[in-house]
Amino acid sequence: MKECLWCKKQFQEKKDTAKYCSTSCRVMWNRKNPKKKNEVSAVQMQVLYNAILEKVEEMKASPQTFSIAPQMAEVPQIRQAQPKSYTYYHQAKIDCLTEEQWVALAQEIENDPILPRKQKNILLNNR
Repeated sequence: MKECLWCKKQFQEKKDTAKYCSTSCRVMWNRKNPKKKNEVSAVQMQVLYNAILEKVEEMKASPQTFSIAPQMAEVPQIRQAQPKSYTYYHQAKIDCLTEEQWVALAQEIENDPILPRKQKNILLNNR
């Protein structure tokens, strides 16, 4: 026999892991005790701690072969420029302080091959 976490009533559990006498008690308990989205449980913390200890031991065993930093060969030397979005250009337009900055940005918007013409017109005509 176990005691329900919500109503404190004694019940015969069907599984060893049962905590509540009924679905309604489970739902009520979870409504009153919501989990926080970024909350780390004690078990997760222990797993992380153990993984760190293993890495430390690995470093002690062979310090010349272990590296925390990524190898330079793994990092691409030349990266493709990401296409700029309407939102990016809109914010850049807001951030323009001088007429020279706006002229340069307007030229960049006009020459953008990915931005649709309708969005270009909206950005260029609302200054």
